[in-house]
Amino acid sequence: MRQSIVSAIRRSSPLLLSMGLGGVLVVGSLFAVAKFWTQSSSNAPEETAVTVPPTAAVPSRVLAQSFQPAVVRRPLLESLARQGTSVEQQQSRYVLAADAVRQGNGKEALGWLDGLETRYAVLAPQILALRAQAYMLNNQSDAATKLWQQVIQQFPKTAAAGEAYYSLGKTIPQYWDQAIANLPAHPRTVEIALTRLKQTPKDRALLLLVAQYGFHLKDYKTYLDRLTQTFAPQLTPQDWQAIAFGYWEKQKYKEAGLAYSRAPSTSRNAYRAGRGLQLGDEKTAAIAAYQRMVAAFPEAPETPKALMRLADLSEGNSAVATLEQAIALAQRLKRPEDAADALARKASRLAKLNPAQQTATEAQLL
Repeated sequence: MRQSIVSAIRRSSPLLLSMGLGGVLVVGSLFAVAKFWTQSSSNAPEETAVTVPPTAAVPSRVLAQSFQPAVVRRPLLESLARQGTSVEQQQSRYVLAADAVRQGNGKEALGWLDGLETRYAVLAPQILALRAQAYMLNNQSDAATKLWQQVIQQFPKTAAAGEAYYSLGKTIPQYWDQAIANLPAHPRTVEIALTRLKQTPKDRALLLLVAQYGFHLKDYKTYLDRLTQTFAPQLTPQDWQAIAFGYWEKQKYKEAGLAYSRAPSTSRNAYRAGRGLQLGDEKTAAIAAYQRMVAAFPEAPETPKALMRLADLSEGNSAVATLEQAIALAQRLKRPEDAADALARKASRLAKLNPAQQTATEAQLL
């Protein structure tokens, strides 16, 4: 179900992509709707409920309509809000209220949301957040402020709390401080960090927050570069781990390899240090990194692959010897896929050196 929902989100849903509460809040809400429906229609445990396919029970008509344009889904949702099952009534009212907020109609949204958090408790934080925004549309800022504060007090770790911190912090900066302290991974907190970085562009803590949680940013690499170029001596191994992962995810492999070499000493980090440098066309540095990795972690799961990569950077008999080492290690570690890969690489190498030896190696493969 999760995959089908994500696909539909990517296709066309204007509600998810453009409503004022932010995509992450509404996406979380709709997943909760799906989860609530599956749990209501069966006694499946939670981890099963999220992945039960729609055909396993009566599918949610509201969830299906949630991915249609607002003007298309409105007639059916209004009908379900009056005459549907109890769950459908609550779901329909929630989606209709979200549509109204997106369209700037606070009064209509408040009507759909009236008492909904009590009858549909699974979405209570999101419902309160929608109501707060509806109050803002009606210029009822005091009522909105009280609701945002209620969200933070009652649901401090939810996506809705992130929206509350962000909204309140526009006039009371301490709430933005609390967002950074309590919900650093929330998209709104990243937005807060970006806003503050415009005033203090070399704030190390804010740059680290963006490095850890700002993967979605188009100019994400510029923040990583600023962080490493300005604060390299002050960064901890854990900081370098986050930076390395960020560079790696953005396919900036040379920078990732250099960062992984300063991250905590693990076999995975050591392997990625070598691999990043190799992909970044730093041959000499990559060879040295792989050699350090093999010496430090001679029996690690990544070591056979590191030996194969090292062979890629070697010539002639040296490469063959390295591949033989990889084959032996993979067999000892009971990693048949790595052993087969190394054996095939050895056959390819021998084909260039000695065709007779290649035939013997191919016989091993068979």
